[in-house]
Amino acid sequence: MTASPPRIDYSGQKDFYDPKTHRGSVSVVGAGGIGSPTILGLARLGVPKIHVFDDDEVEAKNVTNQSYLSEDVGKDKAVAIAYQAADINPEADIIQYEKRVTEDDVLVGDIVISAVDSMSSRKTIFDVAKKSPVPRYLIDGRLGGELIVLHIVNLSDKDHVEYYLSDDVMFEDKEMESNVCTARTIIDVSNAVSALIIRAVRRILTEQDVEKMITLNMNNLKMTVM
Repeated sequence: MTASPPRIDYSGQKDFYDPKTHRGSVSVVGAGGIGSPTILGLARLGVPKIHVFDDDEVEAKNVTNQSYLSEDVGKDKAVAIAYQAADINPEADIIQYEKRVTEDDVLVGDIVISAVDSMSSRKTIFDVAKKSPVPRYLIDGRLGGELIVLHIVNLSDKDHVEYYLSDDVMFEDKEMESNVCTARTIIDVSNAVSALIIRAVRRILTEQDVEKMITLNMNNLKMTVM
């Protein structure tokens, strides 16, 4: 009897990330323009455990700029994206939570990805990640129009934490109009920010250095790194 071929084969990427060697788990809070392509990318990368948090439903407009299918409209985002991720990588453990992260929660991923719209939600996610025993890094993805901003926070590094909590980074929701948010997205920008997040996850799980902040203007392709 001929054995069935493997559903997923990592041989082409092992020089960059080998799931059997590097392992790791990730919690993704928000499954919208940033979170949905990131979740599918993490499944393809081979991250063995992915926790997905979102309390929204898929709308028709989400099919154009997020990683949903037209048949997903009306479904819970956490359910729909977890189903896709599990279909991509049946070896991964995809745990879905049809809820927002609150102060009463505990996050268990080695890396927490903040992929939400509001600054108040970002602050809650940071507070929960900081008090939870497992997470080592927080990755905060932000986009507005064609501008991407990525903050990568080593939760055990005092300087990283102080920088992230500074007024220039953790500003008030009322200042969102003059700063980046996730209110307006287009698919190429969503995919670009998710690629930067997945790169950061890969480098963290393979014990490589990561940047503290990346900005990328997709209009003129100017990037700054800190």
